Parts: sequence; C-alpha cells; structure tokens
Amino acid sequence: MRLALKLDVDTYRGTREGVPRLMRILAARHAGTTFLFSLGPDHTGRAVRRVFRRGFVGKVARTSVLEHYGVRTLLYGTLLPGPDIGARCAPELRAARDAGFETGIHCWDHVRWQDGVARAGADWTRAEMRRAFERYAAVFGEPAFLARCAEVEAALARLKLDWPNAMVLVSSQAGSNVSSGLTEGTNWLAAFLRAASSFTLPDERIKPIGREVTAASHWILIDFGSIIIHVFTPPERDYYALEKHWSEARTILRVQ
Repeated sequence: MRLALKLDVDTYRGTREGVPRLMRILAARHAGTTFLFSLGPDHTGRAVRRVFRRGFVGKVARTSVLEHYGVRTLLYGTLLPGPDIGARCAPELRAARDAGFETGIHCWDHVRWQDGVARAGADWTRAEMRRAFERYAAVFGEPAFLARCAEVEAALARLKLDWPNAMVLVSSQAGSNVSSGLTEGTNWLAAFLRAASSFTLPDERIKPIGREVTAASHWILIDFGSIIIHVFTPPERDYYALEKHWSEARTILRVQ
C-alpha cells in the first residue's frame, strides 16, 4: 500500500519546533510529505470564540489541546500578540524545501481564514490569498505552485473570474492523429509527454513544473505555472465541461 502524506502547519510553535522534528522522523524512514504553511500571524487564541459551536468542546476534550499547543499558543491573539510565522520562521520554512519536501500555502491567518471564508466576499478572499502568496515568494524566493486550505471550493468559486484569465480551445475531429492516439493510449501519451517536457515558451523560458496523466484516464494535464494545458478525449471533455465552468474567461483562440 502506498500512502500520500500532507501536513498542515498553522502555529508558530508547530513551525519552529514541530517541523524540524517531523523532518528528522520522515528522513529516518525515507518518507516524504507535503508541508502546507500558514504564513501570517498566529492567532490561535482567538479560536476560543468557537466555544459555542456545536461539537467544539468535545473536540477540545478529545485532542488534549493544552498539552499539544501549550499555554502561550492558546493566548496568541488575545492576551499575547500573535507572532508572525512567515517572518520569524523563514529559516525553518526554507529548510523544509531545501531538504526535498514539497511546500505550499495553507493560508495567511489560520483562525481568521477558518472563521471568515465561508461568509466572506471575493475582495476579502482575494486579499487573504494575495498576502499568503506574497509572503511565500518573499520567504522562498520563488512563487508558490501549491495552495490547499479549508473551504477552498468556496474560495475558488468567488475567484473564478480571475482564473483562468483566458482560454485557447483546440478541437480534433474523430479519426485524426490526435483522436486516434488518445484512444490507443500509451504510445500517444508517451510521445505527447516527451514533447511537452522539452517545450519552452520563447519569451519566458517556461518548462513544465508538473504533469498528471495515466494511460486509462484520457485526460492529460501539463502545468507550466502561468499556463495549464488540458488534453481530453471527447467524452471526458464533455463530462468535465471546463469551458462551461470557466465560461467567464475570454476565449482568445478557437481551433477546430
């Protein structure tokens, strides 16, 4: 059995003390993970406002909050100022990346995000994500290519007008080389991936940073960062209907 491990790191103490310990444990077992970081202030203490939510007290009792978080963490944002995780823990953050672990964004202010995103508007959501992305770039010296946070579907729904900005649609008729290759599967997939891996945009010198493909899926995704290429067979294209989902974006070129 193969498992994928993702670790959300949302407190100052967890970033400064927990991440180095976890890195040593994982390295000793030749295991990897994805660290998703909260990059703004640690306001864990403000979560006390959730005490009136259904199930919150039971969760606190089950998880030994005081033992795991510590007194200081539970006071951050109330009686104690919340430390800026990204500013004060930059060496620990970069060490995770430099040790070969995948890193990305969880959010800016974890408590603020969890308490606010479900009811917030697009401007609030955009501002929170922008702060997180800007801090990530300042800490790591490169843009973030991964972000995963609570209520992410709601957040993306509000921001869909901004992403994607434009689409290029290319259709292939049944019986063409492309359609036949997709149906046949592996040979065409291998050829396409070889071509994509060596493809470079002339002005920006961009090469793929990720690929997702299986021979049976009939859906290929090639990620160039600012450009993402999706290749479908007709049934998958109709089923997932990305053009409809992103219909707000401008279609700048359509090739039949």
